[in-house]
Amino acid sequence: MPAVATPPAAPRTKFSPPGMLLSTAKAHTLLRSARARVIVLSGVPGSGRTTALQTFVAGGQRPWAWCTLDPTDSEPARFLIDVCRALEYARPGPVPAAQSDKMLGLAPGQIEAALAALIDDLAAAQTPLVLVLDNYERIFPTSLVHDLVGLLADYLPTGCTLALSSRGYVPPRARRALGRARRAGAGAGRSGAGER
Repeated sequence: MPAVATPPAAPRTKFSPPGMLLSTAKAHTLLRSARARVIVLSGVPGSGRTTALQTFVAGGQRPWAWCTLDPTDSEPARFLIDVCRALEYARPGPVPAAQSDKMLGLAPGQIEAALAALIDDLAAAQTPLVLVLDNYERIFPTSLVHDLVGLLADYLPTGCTLALSSRGYVPPRARRALGRARRAGAGAGRSGAGER
């Protein structure tokens, strides 16, 4: 696969939550687990996952970055570019570590090193934040992105939270990686109908 020369086009709305904020019981549960390293929301369409995450980030005290995933994010370099873009569009302001141009032209063997550099940059920025990956079910089950998400869960800096939202399906390799983060004492919160 050829290296990416320019950032792929994506509308800015990919990096912000849709719709309006509502007060939900799920959001209150999330706010109680606000310092968890990993939060996984899974459930059927219409169960309120995205709304709960919107309310969670709006009601929290930390900056937040939002990425609505789509099937193109199953490609690891594209996923990293979009995570960096989400950090560039973070609220209330960009996270200094986010530089999507660093992810351009990555060869397959450079993906994990680029993710490690991004995590190191986040740690150096000392900005505790919430990174939301919405519509996680859109990542292909065989994608290496699940391993990258596992590494994020394992090594996200102290004070940061990775929040995943999925329509009930979180592939086994991602569940194992997220489970490693919980077993390592990172503390994970879970909420939502149809959890796995």
